[in-house]
Amino acid sequence: MVPRSLEPGKGRCPYDPRQSSLATLVNPVFLRAHVVPDSSERSDDKLYFFFRERALEGAVGPGVLARVGRVCLNDDGGQRALVNKWTTFLKARLVCSVMGEDGVETFFDELRPSHVRGQGTSRPTAEVATCISRDTDVQRVTSFQTTPRQADFPDELVTFVRSHPLMYDPVYPAPRRPLLVRAGLPYGFTTLAVDLAQAADGRYEVLFLGTDRGTVQKVLVLPKDPGVLEELTLEEVEVFKALLSMAPPPSL
Repeated sequence: MVPRSLEPGKGRCPYDPRQSSLATLVNPVFLRAHVVPDSSERSDDKLYFFFRERALEGAVGPGVLARVGRVCLNDDGGQRALVNKWTTFLKARLVCSVMGEDGVETFFDELRPSHVRGQGTSRPTAEVATCISRDTDVQRVTSFQTTPRQADFPDELVTFVRSHPLMYDPVYPAPRRPLLVRAGLPYGFTTLAVDLAQAADGRYEVLFLGTDRGTVQKVLVLPKDPGVLEELTLEEVEVFKALLSMAPPPSL
């Protein structure tokens, strides 16, 4: 006899061997959601939400990946077995990566609420990257064009869409690389705002980065060489003083 041990299969394999994914969402952490109109018809409005989840993709082991999900606001579910179940939910990976000099690509998948992606921004040895994706790229990747209309879909097609929510193409940042990469920071970023400044020679991205030490950094991103961006910190303004938690003095 060969000794064996039984282990739970939840989160490791699908219930149906014909399915390649085991769940629509795996341990998701939702961060933000936005309603985006696709046309003048309110029935075409979409809800896009940003989250991170554990997933197994490619040759790398399971890890946390950044995602963007989409669902139609007028999605009331399907018929029969699909009553009260979404039939328009789709999701795609948000890619934020930088290629090292050794040819190894580093991915920043710890999506944060401020849309700043990094790993452990409070640790001095952490790297933080800021990636910006165009809404048109998100809409293009998560679009699902079919004929006939959604209401006339056969059950087989609706079932296929529900069992395969992950889109084949990921969403890449606008310049195909992070606008900002920093390492060894003694502080973390909490908020991000982007403005397009018009200059005589073109338009430039200006980043306003809020930090957990009560300051706002104004950073200008400039193209240096083909495929290379350079950041220039214009100023750092102290908005408020970070409060420190101190124990009350001992009574005499």
